[in-house]
Amino acid sequence: MWKTSSKKNRLTDRFENNQEYRFRGIELTGETRPWERLRLRVRYTHLDNEDRSSGSEIDELQYRPENKVSFEAFTDFGYGFQGYLSLLHVADQFFYSRQEPVQKAQLDNFTLPLQSHKTSRES
Repeated sequence: MWKTSSKKNRLTDRFENNQEYRFRGIELTGETRPWERLRLRVRYTHLDNEDRSSGSEIDELQYRPENKVSFEAFTDFGYGFQGYLSLLHVADQFFYSRQEPVQKAQLDNFTLPLQSHKTSRES
């Protein structure tokens, strides 16, 4: 169980003390080397979070994605050149309105664009 000392109240825009939050989750990672110079990695994260504060109007914390999947590829082209690609998909995030009555809504799922890096090692 996690405890935190303060948070900003959505309605008053002031910091207040929290009581209790709970985070539970799992992260799975798989990695393979189909060729000597290529390494592939996939990762899945599931997070279950809960606001356990007494009298709280919300049941889970906002902006904490329940599911994330990432893919990474690393390669060594030889001659001092290396490459890297990555992709991240985020799903099942919620947020709450700032006005009363508090209403829960789901954010759109999204995928971060492919990132790539090329580097060279100096001799």
